[in-house]
Amino acid sequence: MNNGMNKQIYPLLVAQFLSAFADNAIVFAVIAMVMQATQPASWYVPALQSVFLVAFVVLAPWVGAFADQFAKARVLIVANLIKATGAGLLLLNLEPLIAYSLVGVGAALYSPAKYGILPELAGHNQLVKANSWIEGSTILAILSGMVVGAKVADYSISWALTGTVTLFLISALTTWFLPKIGRAHV
Repeated sequence: MNNGMNKQIYPLLVAQFLSAFADNAIVFAVIAMVMQATQPASWYVPALQSVFLVAFVVLAPWVGAFADQFAKARVLIVANLIKATGAGLLLLNLEPLIAYSLVGVGAALYSPAKYGILPELAGHNQLVKANSWIEGSTILAILSGMVVGAKVADYSISWALTGTVTLFLISALTTWFLPKIGRAHV
């Protein structure tokens, strides 16, 4: 019996870490951008923080079914490209509520594909171990993304946004190295 983890999972671990890191770093960049540009209305920053989460609530009934229709590795790539587009639109000074909600759409799409691909990569015997690695790396990405995102946004908002775009793109590229399992429509 092999106790090591299936090596096919490593690109997913890297891609998930980068994507979750950027998801959390961008929060600080977009809030800093809004606070620096104007004196926003009291409702604006909470609304900004909410649009990311609203995408999960609104899209929840459909994103899982969508992820099941296509090769999950391709869905992960598309989701990261959507997030990169939202971050890029922030760089171009599009209305932050719209641009950041697009990042939320990508994140909502990413989540079911991330968990759906695990059984395909790990198999039944390694699923619990693979899931624990995904969860552990996600927690690490959240915490480090928050710290680094805040520090970089304090230094330069454009660097912080450029960094998140870059991380989403690297995550998408890393996902390209996952095995092409499942439906191959995307």
